[in-house]
Amino acid sequence: MAVATFDTLKFANTLKAAGVPDKQAEAQAIAFAEVIQLNFKELVTKEDLDRAVKAIREEMDRGFQSLRDEMDQRFKAGKDELDRTVKALKDQMERGFQAIRDELKATADELRQKS
Repeated sequence: MAVATFDTLKFANTLKAAGVPDKQAEAQAIAFAEVIQLNFKELVTKEDLDRAVKAIREEMDRGFQSLRDEMDQRFKAGKDELDRTVKALKDQMERGFQAIRDELKATADELRQKS
C-alpha cells in the first residue's frame, strides 16, 4: 500500500497567509489530509502490481501445463487408436491375401490334376 505524507501545518499556514481564518485553515488542512489518506489506501504500489503479475504468470503456467498434459494424453490416445486400426487392417489384409493364396494354390492343384 502506498504511504502519503501531507504537511498539514504547511498547508494551514499557506491558507492563513492567503487570509483564511486560523480555525478554518486548520480544519481544511485536517480534512484535506484525511481525503488524501483515504485516496492513497485505494492506490496500488509497484510491489502490489509485481505480486499480481507473478500470480497471473503462475496461474497461466499451470493452465498451459494442464493443456500440454491434456494434449499429450489425447495424442497418445489417438496414436494408440491409430496403431490398433493399422494392426486390424494389416490383419484383415493378411487374411484376405491368405485366402487369395489358398484359392490360387487350389486352382493350381486343380490345373495340375487336369493336365
